[in-house]
Amino acid sequence: MYGSLRRRRVGFLIAIIMLLLHIDAAAQASQKEPVPEFTPLWAKLEKGLDTSRLKVGDSVMLRTVLLWKHRTCNVQAGVELEGKVTAITAKSASSATMLTLHFTTECCDGREVPMVLIAALYPINDEMDQTDLREAMPMGVGSGSSGRQSTNLDALPTPYKIPPPTKMPKVKVGQVTGLRHLALNVPDHPPMDTVLVSTDKRLRLGAGARLAFVMPVGALD
Repeated sequence: MYGSLRRRRVGFLIAIIMLLLHIDAAAQASQKEPVPEFTPLWAKLEKGLDTSRLKVGDSVMLRTVLLWKHRTCNVQAGVELEGKVTAITAKSASSATMLTLHFTTECCDGREVPMVLIAALYPINDEMDQTDLREAMPMGVGSGSSGRQSTNLDALPTPYKIPPPTKMPKVKVGQVTGLRHLALNVPDHPPMDTVLVSTDKRLRLGAGARLAFVMPVGALD
């Protein structure tokens, strides 16, 4: 009888240990980042956003800057990437200003797929700055002029766009660079909506901001 009771206790302890191991494994799986080891999709914000002018349901438009390939989904450069405002939380004594966005884009075959924002970098102006343009201009044309000279009218600089980038910097999940008072909350489970957080009363992000995205695990399954 004693041996039977002891066996039941041992069996009970084994069951408890197995349950705890299962719970721990499930917890670790849920905490894993939905970020496979591959190059992120990069896009630029088409128009600046400001939470004081946004409402739930509004669209935020971006445009991809490089060709992106992932398994069976390719996204060309210059394709629109759309963000939908799903929630806005105003700053209060107990919370920061928060903007929740759900992003989607289209593969080359027309499939719409969700994307998760993982990093945000300061904008870069693709057009020649007016100061740079003025500094590049000659002070005169011909041999009789002083200062910077040019004998070729065709060589005079004109506003231009810098060629499209061929690569983007490596980033970490949740990275924010050159954007003051902004942080990212990257989701690790559905719904895969990214939350932008700011300590300012108004959360603002300027046009041209460079944003890195990845496709959630299982999006193509």
